[in-house]
Order: sequence, then structure tokens, then C-alpha cells
Amino acid sequence: MYSLFLVLIATLTGERDIDAARENHCGQWDSEEDFAWHIFDEMYAYQIPESMHHYFDIKRLASDLFDFDYYFENGHVFNRC
Repeated sequence: MYSLFLVLIATLTGERDIDAARENHCGQWDSEEDFAWHIFDEMYAYQIPESMHHYFDIKRLASDLFDFDYYFENGHVFNRC
């Protein structure tokens, strides 16, 4: 089933190489914001006191991530590189 999904994604995104689609697959999230929270937690959360996390603009981070580095397709996130 996963291979069929990669073929579909490769077709939808214009990716010609199924292995490249597999390599660029970052996982599955409910929304772009959920993925942005994942990135925030892995890269920045430890640097910012937890009491200040609610001040972080996650929608802005998601917008920047998906404008340049990632794309979101049917709940799946892919790296553009």
C-alpha cells in the first residue's frame, strides 16, 4: 500500500523517481501546523523556556517551511530538496 501511495505522490508532484519520493517523505501529520510544531519541538523548544512557547507564531513557521523547504500532500510531508 505504501508503494502505491508513493507512486501516486510521485505522479501528483511530478517526481519521476519513486526512490526520491521515498527519500523525501518526512512523515504524516494532520496539518502543516502540526508538522511545524514537530520541527519546533526538535529544533527550538529546548532553547526557549516552556512558559514562553505559547508566544511562538507556529502559523508563521509553517508558512515559511512550506513556502521553501517542504510540501504537504494528503497529510504527508515531503522535503523539496
